[in-house]
This record gives sequence, C-alpha cells and structure tokens, in this order.
Amino acid sequence: MNIDDIKLQLYVDGELDKNEANEVDKFIQFNPAAKKKVEEYRQINNLLFEKYKSIEQENIPQRTVDLLIK
Repeated sequence: MNIDDIKLQLYVDGELDKNEANEVDKFIQFNPAAKKKVEEYRQINNLLFEKYKSIEQENIPQRTVDLLIK
C-alpha cells in the first residue's frame, strides 16, 4: 500500500476500511514524520469543526447556505 498525504488525511477522517486503517496505524508507528502529519491533520480538523460549529449556530439566510452548497 502506498501511504501518501492523501491516505493519511483519509485515515484521520475515518474514511479508510479496517485493513487500510491498520496499515496506516503500523506505518505511522514507525514513521515520525507521518505521525506528525496525522497529528497536524487532526488539529486542522478540530479547528475546522469548531469554526463551522460556531457558524452553524448563527442565523444564516437560506439563500447563502444554498450558494455555499453549490
């Protein structure tokens, strides 16, 4: 399995099947650079979640929401 940055992001997002996730687990266990990237991706995900959580609580007009979805 080729484990690149995209695969690491998919891992962080929980988008890999069990076998792929296990392979990434093993890879990052012995690869400090990959482990650091995974930690950074998790931090970014948490920041995005917090930001969108605060936006979600605002009263945004439906037309704006529709434009963002497109």
